[in-house]
Amino acid sequence: AVQHLNTGELSLLHLSSLDQQPCPIRFTVEFVDTRLSAGYALNQAVRISEPLQERNEEQQELQRQLPSAFLGAGLSAVTAPTSLVSGLRGYPQLSGSATSAELDDKVKYPKFARTIPSDAGN
Repeated sequence: AVQHLNTGELSLLHLSSLDQQPCPIRFTVEFVDTRLSAGYALNQAVRISEPLQERNEEQQELQRQLPSAFLGAGLSAVTAPTSLVSGLRGYPQLSGSATSAELDDKVKYPKFARTIPSDAGN
């Protein structure tokens, strides 16, 4: 479906009210091995979410799109710091394995969500 949408073909969406203009939405994915390191993952989260005007010339040449969301790391100890950065930059972060109850703090991690219960059982 993502490949179908990336071609700009709207027939998958069945939106008959729209004209036949190609869809401007593109889905991209960037995978980063966190190396099980909170520091390394944090540096990568900052790099990926950095606005274009703050990037150096080499990075700007890539014209990489900014993310829409982050999928969290496998460890809570890595997910927590990256969720701080993604939340500060306005991006939601979703995790399927980070269970630390620390991540339940919606003041500290306002845009964090998970697909499994936390260690606190919430």
